[in-house]
Amino acid sequence: MLRATLATEALSGRQPQFWLKSKAPAPKCHDKKLVNSESDKFLACPKECPVYADDRGDGVDCNFECVEATPKACTAVNKFEPIPDKEMGICRACIIYGCAECKTDGTDTCARCDSGYSVNAKGTCDNDNRYYWYALFVVLGGVTLFIVAWIVDICTRPIVNADGLKGALDYRSRSKVRMPKSSNDDEGRELYPLDTNLLKESVAGVGVTLHFNFQLFLIVWSLGIAVGWLLLSLSVDDALLILGTRRAKTARQNCILVAWGFETQQRLMWTKIDFVVVVYLLTVLGCVLFGIRQLRLFQKVDMQNSTHKDYAARIRNLPLLDGTTPVEDELKERIQEATGQKVVGVSVCWDFQEHEEELLDLLQSQLVEKELELHPMPQREEEPEEPQGFFARMERAALAADAQKVVATGEMTEEEKQKAVEEAAQAQPGEEIIEECKEVDVIGILKSIKTCPDAYAIFETETARDAAVEAAVSSGGVEFHGNTLKLNASRVEPQTVKWQNCANTDLVVKAKRVALGMCIMLAGLGVWVVAFYLPYAWFSLTFNYSYGQEPGFVAGMTFSMVVVAGNALMYLVCSEVADRTRFIYIDDREVCYMLLYCFACVFNVALDLITTYMVAYRINVGLHMKTYDGTLLQNLQSFSDRFESYAMQRTLANNLYAYAFPATFLIPFLIEPVATIYAPYKLMMMIVRTQPNMKGFMAENLLGSLVFDLSRYADLLLDAMIAVLIFFFPGGFNIQMFLGMALSHVYIYFFDHYRVLRSIQSCSYTDRMVDWWSQWLMCIPCGCMMACFVFKANCQPGYFCLEGDEMVTACAAAFFAHIALHTLLLRYVVPKFGLVGESDGADTNTYVACSKRLPCSWFTSNPVFCLRSQYVYKHSPPCTYYLPGKEHLIEQNEEIGLYFKDCPAKEEDYDAPHVDTEALKAQMKEMHGKVSGHMEEFKGKMTSQMEEMKGKVSGNLEQLKGKVSGHFDKLLKKDGPDGPDGDAQGSGGSATLATEALSGRQPQFWLKSKAPAPKCNDKKLVNSESDKFLACPKECPVYADDRGDGVDCNFECVEATPKACTAVNKFEPIPDKEMGICRACIIYGCAECNTDGTDTCARCDSGYSVNAKGTCDNNNRYYWYALFVVLGGVTLFIVAWIVDICTRPIVNADGLKGALDYRSRSKVRMPKSSNDDEGRELYPLDTNLLKESVAGVGVTLHFNFQLFLIVWSLGIAVGWLLLSLSVDDALLILGTRRAKTARQNCILVAWGFETQQRLMWTKIDFVVVVYLLTVLGCVLFGIRQLRLFQKVDMQNSTHKDYAARIRNLPLLDGTTPVEDELKERIQEATGQKVVGVSVCWDFQEHEEELLDLLQSQLVEKELELHPMPEREEEPEEPQGFFARMERAALAADAQKVVAKGEMTEEEKQKAVEEAAQAQPGEEIIEECKEVDVIGILKSIKTCPDAYAIFETETARDAAVEAAVSSGGVEFHGNTLKLNASRVEPQTVKWQNCANTDLVVKAKRVALGMCIMLAGLGVWVVAFYLPYAWFSLTFNYSYGQEPGFVAGMTFSMVVVAGNALMYLVCSEVADRTRFIYIDDREVCYMLLYCFACVFNVALDLITTYMVAYRINVGLHMKTYDGTLLQNLQSFSDRFESYAMQRTLANNLYAYAFPATFLIPFLIEPVATIYAPYKLMMMIVRTQPNMKGFMAENLLGSLVFDLSRYADLLLDAMIAVLIFFFPGGFNIQMFLGMALSHVYIYFFDHYRVLRSIQSCSYTDRMVDWWSQWLMCIPCGCMMACFVFKANCQPGYFCLEGDEMVTACAAAFFAHIALHTLLLLDPEYPSPLRYVVPKFGLAGESDGADTNTYVACSKRLPCSWFTSNPVFCLRSQYIYKHSPACTYYLPGKEHLIEQNVEIGLYFKDCPAKEEDYDAPHVDTEALKAQMKEMHGKVSGHMEEFKGKMTSQMEEMKGKVSGNLEQLKGKVSGHFDKLLKKDGPDGPDGDAQGSGGSASQS
Repeated sequence: MLRATLATEALSGRQPQFWLKSKAPAPKCHDKKLVNSESDKFLACPKECPVYADDRGDGVDCNFECVEATPKACTAVNKFEPIPDKEMGICRACIIYGCAECKTDGTDTCARCDSGYSVNAKGTCDNDNRYYWYALFVVLGGVTLFIVAWIVDICTRPIVNADGLKGALDYRSRSKVRMPKSSNDDEGRELYPLDTNLLKESVAGVGVTLHFNFQLFLIVWSLGIAVGWLLLSLSVDDALLILGTRRAKTARQNCILVAWGFETQQRLMWTKIDFVVVVYLLTVLGCVLFGIRQLRLFQKVDMQNSTHKDYAARIRNLPLLDGTTPVEDELKERIQEATGQKVVGVSVCWDFQEHEEELLDLLQSQLVEKELELHPMPQREEEPEEPQGFFARMERAALAADAQKVVATGEMTEEEKQKAVEEAAQAQPGEEIIEECKEVDVIGILKSIKTCPDAYAIFETETARDAAVEAAVSSGGVEFHGNTLKLNASRVEPQTVKWQNCANTDLVVKAKRVALGMCIMLAGLGVWVVAFYLPYAWFSLTFNYSYGQEPGFVAGMTFSMVVVAGNALMYLVCSEVADRTRFIYIDDREVCYMLLYCFACVFNVALDLITTYMVAYRINVGLHMKTYDGTLLQNLQSFSDRFESYAMQRTLANNLYAYAFPATFLIPFLIEPVATIYAPYKLMMMIVRTQPNMKGFMAENLLGSLVFDLSRYADLLLDAMIAVLIFFFPGGFNIQMFLGMALSHVYIYFFDHYRVLRSIQSCSYTDRMVDWWSQWLMCIPCGCMMACFVFKANCQPGYFCLEGDEMVTACAAAFFAHIALHTLLLRYVVPKFGLVGESDGADTNTYVACSKRLPCSWFTSNPVFCLRSQYVYKHSPPCTYYLPGKEHLIEQNEEIGLYFKDCPAKEEDYDAPHVDTEALKAQMKEMHGKVSGHMEEFKGKMTSQMEEMKGKVSGNLEQLKGKVSGHFDKLLKKDGPDGPDGDAQGSGGSATLATEALSGRQPQFWLKSKAPAPKCNDKKLVNSESDKFLACPKECPVYADDRGDGVDCNFECVEATPKACTAVNKFEPIPDKEMGICRACIIYGCAECNTDGTDTCARCDSGYSVNAKGTCDNNNRYYWYALFVVLGGVTLFIVAWIVDICTRPIVNADGLKGALDYRSRSKVRMPKSSNDDEGRELYPLDTNLLKESVAGVGVTLHFNFQLFLIVWSLGIAVGWLLLSLSVDDALLILGTRRAKTARQNCILVAWGFETQQRLMWTKIDFVVVVYLLTVLGCVLFGIRQLRLFQKVDMQNSTHKDYAARIRNLPLLDGTTPVEDELKERIQEATGQKVVGVSVCWDFQEHEEELLDLLQSQLVEKELELHPMPEREEEPEEPQGFFARMERAALAADAQKVVAKGEMTEEEKQKAVEEAAQAQPGEEIIEECKEVDVIGILKSIKTCPDAYAIFETETARDAAVEAAVSSGGVEFHGNTLKLNASRVEPQTVKWQNCANTDLVVKAKRVALGMCIMLAGLGVWVVAFYLPYAWFSLTFNYSYGQEPGFVAGMTFSMVVVAGNALMYLVCSEVADRTRFIYIDDREVCYMLLYCFACVFNVALDLITTYMVAYRINVGLHMKTYDGTLLQNLQSFSDRFESYAMQRTLANNLYAYAFPATFLIPFLIEPVATIYAPYKLMMMIVRTQPNMKGFMAENLLGSLVFDLSRYADLLLDAMIAVLIFFFPGGFNIQMFLGMALSHVYIYFFDHYRVLRSIQSCSYTDRMVDWWSQWLMCIPCGCMMACFVFKANCQPGYFCLEGDEMVTACAAAFFAHIALHTLLLLDPEYPSPLRYVVPKFGLAGESDGADTNTYVACSKRLPCSWFTSNPVFCLRSQYIYKHSPACTYYLPGKEHLIEQNVEIGLYFKDCPAKEEDYDAPHVDTEALKAQMKEMHGKVSGHMEEFKGKMTSQMEEMKGKVSGNLEQLKGKVSGHFDKLLKKDGPDGPDGDAQGSGGSASQS
């Protein structure tokens, strides 16, 4: 049975019955009540006895009674809880941090403190160890400052080593994991692509592949558990989802909660037991199956891949020989002789641990020298100097040893020897000399070292290797130097052998190293415990958790950081231990490392959980928690009893989850990319580039790629171990725990994926040991589940019952039993399912092929073999040592088995951004380059072929000419000269580049002064030069503000006692050591404090009352509770509705598709193309809306206005920055600093006032310049907007160009054929042919009926063209409450509307049945509704306006001129007036055409204003007053400020207010019923702007009052020392620096992000995505929601121009910052600019992809918006007056005069602004500045453009947009086809009828694919594909043209040759007097002869 009472609040949205308010009557005073699970947790005591007392003296637990709020009444019931706490509603003990025993006198004071604390005079406890913390923080701060100073020093050094940096970065890139060598030797090896599947592809050895599969296994496992628990909870009881998640703060709440939780847990325990058993069994089975899969995967990869280990046999028991013996050659010959198989070579293990560093450094130096020979460093013109700063020298000293060049003895150059002698001579006595070049006696070392017991023989094939091993085994071994050698197949790759550790075979040595490693690890654990854990544990265990007190956010983050620091420390320690153990094989080292790290982390976790348990115990004891039977938790003695109690179970579950997620599961891995990759890379890069001598392998070591290890296994296993512990506790956290683990592991997987492919050094993990041990360690989570089963099943019905130690023993037995089972399964069962068979190609694969492919062989990886090859065997070339990134230096030498050869791998571009879109763009550019290259190459080839062909033809012609000439010479005896001709040319060019940087300074005021500490009771007058942070000495640690001596800003240091404070200032008697001052009380709602030195109140503000504790209680708190309950109920209702929709089945897919297709078709689309067969496309997203008119020129102007404000605000921000940097950077911080005490305020005000006055000239000049530039910019922008409007209007031919507006039409009814008569009359009067007339009709009363009828007809027409698929079975309608609610709300919209007489018989029958079934009095909403359309059409009257449409614009103008010249056109007794239309038909609201009566208009406007004022009133009362009340009653004393929640509330108040005004103003504009949409938009924008300005004014008033209270609370003073509260006038307060500073801060907080950004971040979700998703889900789940009902729900958004008001509001707010100090100028205007950039791109996307097709063709809205810029400009003018007042050289006004002057300046600018912008059309007949620069002339194509062409292109004409015309066409005039009504998205339904002026015809627009992802990368790919197609097309076209030209040329040349041959033959015939037949044969013969000679 599915129950849904909660389902985690996110699924059902309802509260469980337990948490609902009960209807029990309020308890009576002194009436004892025993609470249980059914009691009301929130039931409050009555007012006369408002607190509960816990009666523990009557022997009955969980017994409470209501008593009076007095200590006496509380003590009478329970003497240990004497304090009445009205807020908590209980009697309680004291709540004091560090208190061990409270006093019982009813005060919050302590009698005895804990150890480490001492009682002070106030009765609280002071920490005796606080100086330890101060010292610790000083040390940490010093270390931090040192590191920061070092980084700053590195960043500011010049770059002097770019070549060294490039070389190191190239090495870093080459050393990464790369693909195997390809067959093409000329190309370097590439990095693996990022989409490589690491679950299958072995990129770094099969060990890494197994690792990623293990990660995926844990993700699926944790996700499966989370989903399983969710499904189980929903199917059984959703209380399982909240068990353990609820909290209690009082003993009574605890009793109820424990009772309910215990009963519910016991009732549902069977589900937990069954679930744990099922998860356990499935996990064990999954581990076995996964183990089999991992084994088979390992074997499969091993069989399929041919690697070096397949050809190597390991030789054991090698005798101890020194380096003088040619061991390799002798052993090679001996193995060949003994086995009969040819040996490629032998790699011997040598014991060179003592010389490891020297030999490896030598090899690395040789590789660097070899690299420099191949790629020499560029020669520097001048050697740069080394930086000489402290940090630079420190770096060189630390890295000096690594900078040494190492050479073999005798290889040092003379120059290097001379330098070494000089360094030795310059060294001080006793100083360590680090030579630049160091010699190593490599030959001596190679001769002295001994062999290890192992070696590796390499054979030609795997078969040969196996045969050799078998031969050696069968013969009992191979004799060699007295030892019998053993051979076996190698299981490791050469890259995994640590050759320097091969001598580490002595078990005693190994044991010592392991023991030493364990000691180191334990020492590391000890350091972590002492340095990190104990301080946190001490804090956690000494915190006072009484009555629900808990540590805050800082403590929580500390907890996370302790976990992170502990694991990071263990990571380093375990790595060092594993290295010191010196394993021979890397895989063995990884196993040890992983096990050690796992053990260390488990130790950490154990400590954490112990502390967690102890903290949970203290929390519950502090809450006076009890068991189910009522026993107090502190009275339980045994661990098992405490652990099993429900209170502890609940708290432990909560704490375990907090420990796991995100502290352990996520945070360390979020830090890891920065801490291990990015930060080291950047730091080392900056060091290398600034140290000129850091080159070669020193730079390469610093910037080398990361070395990969498999420690991630331990991290993953640790998470799994922690996660399963949640099963021991109630199940409320199960889903969060395992889902958090799954999501964290998904992130880890992708991070590791990137790390392997892009960050780590090339490596190879070829063994599965680490993976096997990781699988084995899964026994711990499984064992924990088995132990949990024992724990949970204990004493349950049908199970065993154990107590105390027996139960603990049983849990441990179950745990270890599973470990044994797990081990047996992995050891014996899993191997039986492995693959059987030999490697693929064991007979055909050869070592030669493998060696050619893989660089790291048994020879190149062995450092001693490489050196012996060079210095002992003298191979040429010798064996080159293998280092990742240096593979290209390896040389071939087939004699010693070296076949690898490669070119350098391709380096990465580290300056390129790692962003997918950029990568795709780069690919596009690369492809474009390749294609262009191919085209150029093809073109070049074609050109060369043509030139070659031309040359050959020319040569043939010349040869033929020469031969012919020779014949002529012979015949005619003539000679002639011949000579060649030539030409040559060249070109050149050059390029330069320059860069620069900008730096800033800190003002000297904020630096610490060096003033001596003040003396006790020594009064000091502070000023701007005083040290703000100077503290009093310890003996008198607090400042007292002496206000009684008549001198302000006078302070003295006094003892920290009330007496000492009162002696100086009786109003501030409380010594506050933390703040370092004497202060008054800090109590919320307090009007007057007590003066007895305690934090208590004497008198509260209105609305508050003093309680027994001396604090103030809010009398209106129940109002807030009611408000939150209502808001919560509404929220739950909405959530429940959404969940209901989401869970319904999809039964209306066809209706949804139709609605979505309509949504897509109705969007803004490109005009109709000439191709009638293709639907109109959406505009591309890169359309330039600044120029292209996609929705009318009004939208184009709107986007230009947005860009203007972006440039304006950005220019102001940049200007202020440049001014500040060039004058004084104190301008950047003026007003941004804060003060929390009166002394700090005095210093700050003095400095700020002096600095502001000193720099006031800059502010004045800047404001004047900005004002002038803004005014000039507004004028120029107005001119540009006007010309843009006129230009677009002239260039585009639209319907308004052919229409004349007819006014003064007589009042006629619908029986008159008005359209036809008016058409004839206009033609007759003007002499111009009229296409048709569209008359305005007064149909407001029938508006809904007629429009619904037209929409129904369009739906029917659509269904005729595209019928809905027939359903096999009609689905049932959902019957839930919400589904019925939706249908009821939308029932009227679901009606089909038909004309009278058109209803079918079936529809009539259904209407009769519905009427019969209806209840008496019930409203009947019929499925089909008839409308007497003909009757309506005949009854309605004409409006005074109509529109006549002419064939051309010229004809229209001629008709208007004729009508004007004749005085009008007579029609039915009225004289009609004609003028050219200024609007498009789409902007006419035809139903409002009757709204011409001024009285009616005035009434509607007045009604609209009333509605708007009512909306403002609702907003003020519902949203603003509560927030304002809170803000104004908050106690801001001594720097107290509201928190994050209050700040977010502030933002939400702004957003809610503006949103409400948006809706109200829209409704007002609609109700005013404007005829034209553009007029409606102007009204709407002005109303919205006015409403928003009203909102802002209220906000700023509250901001001013809040600022005043803040400064009064801080005891702020003016520069002359007057307290702010003593200033009487507004102007004095406003001008004070303290108020100026606070107002600037508050204004900026109000502006950004609350006003500038947050509303627009919410807007896409609230207005587009959420409605779309919600309506889509409703439509798809309601089977009868089809047709226009579904289309209305899912239609595109209707666009409006309210954004103008938003932008102007931002500009108005931004300029107000000029009234205040300039520290926030940059933030304000930069925040505005960035916000507007976001708004611009959002609006860009909204217009092109979201809004319904529209057309704003007027510029009225834009003009009014330009005019409203007068407000920001006027504010700047007023600011100039305000700032210049009483400044040198300016006027000086005071009080009201100054305010009047500011207002006068403001209004003067408004007048000036109006004169500059005023236009003859809007609204005066005068022309002033801006209109004079408009364009003049007629429209382009006024004579050639025709209405027919326009109508064919644009669907919305004067006829299709007029609903009455369409209906009259159908029902009155009976046109065939009738005029179809225009609706966006239905254009394809419009039919042509030339007789009535309808020429438009279109097919349906192309619908969007709503399932396709809207991702830029896909768009870029599509663009790439499209570009590729276009380029290919161009290439084919070019190729075709070139081919045709060649054929044509060839034909011409052949023709010329034939012609020439004919002529030559004719000459021969004449000269030789030969006769022959004349005709083509003769010509052919002649030609043939010539041709043969040619």
